[in-house]
Amino acid sequence: FFITKSHQFTVHRSLLHQHIFFHHACAFIILPLQFQWNCWHSSDVLFLFPNKFFSCTEHIIQHTRRRFVLSVPCIFDLFLLSSEKQIFLMLTKLRPLNEKAEKKTFVEAYTRGKVYNPTFEYADNKYCTLVRNSFDDVFYTDHYADRAEAILEETMRLYGTAASYKAIVWGEVVSPEEAMTRAEAYAQLNNIQTNIEFGKSLVTTMGKNSLNLVKKTGYYRDIRLDSLLDHELSVHYIRSKNHKLLDPEARGVLNQSRQEWVTSQLASTGRKVCSSLRRILEQHVITMDEEGLASVVTHAVYNQCHLLFQPALSNFIVHLAKTSSFFECVHTIMERHYATDIEDAWIQVMRAKRSQQNTSLPGGFCKDILPFVGAIKLLENIHRVELPLLFVGKFRFGEYCEHEDLIRAQYHRHICQLPHFVQHGRDQAYMQILLQMREANVTALMEGEEENKEDSKA
Repeated sequence: FFITKSHQFTVHRSLLHQHIFFHHACAFIILPLQFQWNCWHSSDVLFLFPNKFFSCTEHIIQHTRRRFVLSVPCIFDLFLLSSEKQIFLMLTKLRPLNEKAEKKTFVEAYTRGKVYNPTFEYADNKYCTLVRNSFDDVFYTDHYADRAEAILEETMRLYGTAASYKAIVWGEVVSPEEAMTRAEAYAQLNNIQTNIEFGKSLVTTMGKNSLNLVKKTGYYRDIRLDSLLDHELSVHYIRSKNHKLLDPEARGVLNQSRQEWVTSQLASTGRKVCSSLRRILEQHVITMDEEGLASVVTHAVYNQCHLLFQPALSNFIVHLAKTSSFFECVHTIMERHYATDIEDAWIQVMRAKRSQQNTSLPGGFCKDILPFVGAIKLLENIHRVELPLLFVGKFRFGEYCEHEDLIRAQYHRHICQLPHFVQHGRDQAYMQILLQMREANVTALMEGEEENKEDSKA
């Protein structure tokens, strides 16, 4: 079929049974019709591809407009995809193909006291290396590494082990079925219209059209579930929904600021990246601060302890992975009681070591430092923000500070949906909770860091 600018055409009715209208010029593509086809939409383009396309590396698409021959996975680097699908595709490529087998081997070896470091296989090793290095160039910082470790040590001083912390602070274990029922009730009560289903991810995630829960027994706890629903639905879903209401001009201003920031970061290293990877990096500029906000919202629910334990742990493991092997990372967090068991330790370290083939070598994927860095930056500047404005759209904290008047104008111009904890004048009471969190995670620990520096000088 041929797609051209502002051209309406009919895909064969045995495939789609509908007319499609496109706004962007793409390509003339010849597809092998002996396969069954699925339909996949980006924000601008529709693709048809064989079932199970992620494993179909040998299927060929003839791209006659530019005289290219591309394998199916490569087609996604060619066209403009929506940011959510770019990130989904990126994270899928970073997931090892042999994860289950390597996990079984590692756990068996570890329980017998043997040293074993997994060797991971990926669909595209070069792509994994490129993504890892590009993320390091733009996002990696050890500025808050000491702060993260101090939070972990303070948590262990108070609770002894991660297992004890979770039992006391997160509450009683909740079954997957009860978690699903409560998630559906939460969405209905807060007028959130999205699908809720059990996904395949290691953690709870908010996709483009659904909240993906974890079906593993023992994963959810009573208070923890409430905090995760606030995290995924009241932050990620509501911000995304409100962002679509922003005027195009306002979105353009925010996007320009974000692009300039990524450009400056890449220019400092001299690294060149393709346009699709650049868009992923630009999206993660938002992710850093949005995950920071979501982490703060998550821990605001924990009345027993406002320490940012989980984001601090993810941050700590990423820094540890930069200098340690997979086995050394697991051994360290198990020895310090940061993980509840070997399964928990595997998940934590796996996220930091993904994209790496030989995990006996130092190195890791720095994406998981973003929530902690974003949370600390927000708490350090919490006195400067007007809480409802943080939910007007998807933007980083620097854009909020630079364009606060524009964001406030959009807030008053549109009927924005707000999370339940800042509705109807509750934002002032919620601000008091966040100030307590600032005291626990920033002020008190900074004073401790200064004392340690003075002791070191002495």
